Amino acid sequence: MTDPSTTTLVRDFASGRREAFRALYARVAPKLFVWCALRIPPPLQVRIDPEDLMQEIWLRSVRAMPRFDRSVAAFRAWLFGIAAKTLAETLRHLNVRRREREPGALDLDGLPAEVTSVLGEVARREQTANLIAACRELPDEERSLLIYRGIEELPHAEVARLLGVTPEAAEMRWRRLASRLRSAWSAAGLDEA
Repeated sequence: MTDPSTTTLVRDFASGRREAFRALYARVAPKLFVWCALRIPPPLQVRIDPEDLMQEIWLRSVRAMPRFDRSVAAFRAWLFGIAAKTLAETLRHLNVRRREREPGALDLDGLPAEVTSVLGEVARREQTANLIAACRELPDEERSLLIYRGIEELPHAEVARLLGVTPEAAEMRWRRLASRLRSAWSAAGLDEA
């Protein structure tokens, strides 16, 4: 028996089938965690925990899932759209809090226990930490390429537009980068994610 598609899991979960929750979360959590770890600006990494950010993104996604429309966007594009908005709000909130001299915090109330247990598995993986460390050492353009193509799974044409290169150049650069990172990517469990 083959695993259900991400779209099927989203549909099943949105229609009330709670058993689809864990499978969907396990499928998207690894890449979402790496995205969070790489997208938080280095000076703010001591104030924003990637796990907390990921939980907030997932909570918002779960709340919005009944409104997800496959005909408008693919699930990953929709999810990373929520992720980008959540990160931007978090950064704005930190900036306001810093000016007010109040400690910053993310709202994680109501997060299902299943999320935190799966998240713990993802975050504790030494291989994931090693991958994130290696990605942080990449030059800016390669790190952006990894985020856009490897994690957000944007098409080469969109990646090319974002990087200011031709689609062919974006594809060639992605193949080279993916080849260099293949073993670390696989060890972190992101092949299937």
